[in-house]
Amino acid sequence: MNSSKPLRFHIGQFRPHPDHEAAQTTASVSSDAGLEGYVHAEKNQGSVFEQACRAYRELAGERFAGAINRGHADRLPGGGPSGGDEAEAFVELENQAIIGVPETVTAIMEQIQSYVDQQGLHQVELPDYYVGLRSYAREEQRCYSDVTHAMFHEMYGFKVLACWQMYPDSYAAQIIGTSIWIHHGGRHERMPFQFASTQEVDKIIRALTRQKEDAIVNLYHTTLEVDLYTGERVTLTVKPDVKHDVITFRRFLIGRVTIDDLADERRRTLPPEAVDLLRGLSKTHCNTLIVGPPGTGKSTTLKALLAERADHYTGAIIEKHYELAASRDFPEKKLIERVTHESAFHHAMDQVLRFDVDYAIIGEVRRVEAEGAMLACERLLKGFGSTFHTWKPETVPSQFARLLCSLTPGLRFEEEEKRVAENIDILIVQSQDVTRTRKRIKSVMELRYNRFNGEISTHELMRWDEHTDTWTYRLDLSDTLYREMREVEPVWADQTRRTLERLGQVSPIATGEGVVIYNPSDGHPLHRIQQTLDRLAGVVQGASASAAGVPPEERTMCHAAIKEGGMENDLLSAP
Repeated sequence: MNSSKPLRFHIGQFRPHPDHEAAQTTASVSSDAGLEGYVHAEKNQGSVFEQACRAYRELAGERFAGAINRGHADRLPGGGPSGGDEAEAFVELENQAIIGVPETVTAIMEQIQSYVDQQGLHQVELPDYYVGLRSYAREEQRCYSDVTHAMFHEMYGFKVLACWQMYPDSYAAQIIGTSIWIHHGGRHERMPFQFASTQEVDKIIRALTRQKEDAIVNLYHTTLEVDLYTGERVTLTVKPDVKHDVITFRRFLIGRVTIDDLADERRRTLPPEAVDLLRGLSKTHCNTLIVGPPGTGKSTTLKALLAERADHYTGAIIEKHYELAASRDFPEKKLIERVTHESAFHHAMDQVLRFDVDYAIIGEVRRVEAEGAMLACERLLKGFGSTFHTWKPETVPSQFARLLCSLTPGLRFEEEEKRVAENIDILIVQSQDVTRTRKRIKSVMELRYNRFNGEISTHELMRWDEHTDTWTYRLDLSDTLYREMREVEPVWADQTRRTLERLGQVSPIATGEGVVIYNPSDGHPLHRIQQTLDRLAGVVQGASASAAGVPPEERTMCHAAIKEGGMENDLLSAP
């Protein structure tokens, strides 16, 4: 290998003596009382299953070696038939197998099944983590035996982690060192088995690294993201950034979902009576931001709102990864999907603005997406939507302003805060119960900016009561937002208003609740001075009506007004 070229991940770069380290790792794990009850997925040399896997690999290796030899022979004078292409195809076949290309997996399983039939291995005892995998495979692959599925995952798949297939509702799995954690039942659960050694994990890392031509994982490039063919995203983080190598697998379980689905009795993310409220906010193209902690179903709600948009509008979907799968699940809609990286997000946004689109959906606002979100609100027809990680909705303008100022030095924080409050119309707050199994819409509120006194406030239209597990409502749409909604879809704007009015009469939000002012104007010295001057002006106007001048009692009133408003101190402290 040319030393001038960047090296791919190589185990020797991290472990000069892998056998010695593996022995130390195994010994330390075995002696750790905290790991009692967890067993290694040891390769028992005496087991029939292990012998079958080893024998099949030897046969495959011989075929590969034969292809390599034929490739060398091709380069000699008078060489035999071509074998180089066969060798390359063999390597490509294995690379495609680990990312789950269905045709490749089926082809390899067909070969393994032939071997199993020839050797009579149907009754081989399988490790616990491989038992029952066939039931969760693709339909065309269920015709193969349990032994075939187990051998495939042992030789070409993710080995012990194959058990994750038996948790179809799990959205995440993680390998930390040699241990396996699967998100199940609302929390991460450690599996009672793990990889036999770090070398097995290293093989998975190398296999995943080969999936990208420009992938480099070494001392200086310690992270990598790979998208599997089956839809999962894999994130690698290796030493020295972490004590133990970490491989994170994440599924995207969001299929086609609508507002009605959110109100289904099984989910109850949204109460049935509020369906028209959420549908109306989407159809009238309110600029909406869905906020909440991670894992609260924000992306699902965002996709449900997208489902309600009229098909004739052109929407741009901007994501770092193909998560929403909008065109797949909504083929009837006119959607342009743009996948971009963080470093090139501003270029992607410039392209979107030239696509002649009506609205933009950004999968998630983290940092660089903040400016793109504001441009989508300002340059396109209303209808922006995105998600944001926070549990304090009233602080969204200030959080966005900090992101915007960090991206572009020289911006004024106050101006960017005002910009965000003016652009975002609706905040949807999501949460989950203590078991982390049920997601819910906790609140729907309008975000307002008052140009006269500079106040930023949130006004709840809908609120969840944790004591009664019910929702309360209030008709508190501002005239400005209602007018903008009518400009896009007057029928649904009126329907939304009527729904809020009806629900507010049946189950109202308590008086004095539901409004949060983030920056009360009463706290600003200049505002207090203005209030005092207004009161003083009224007194002076009354005094000027007296032809004889200002009587002593009115002079007393003027003096009292000045003292009451604290004008003397304010004038001294004002800039």
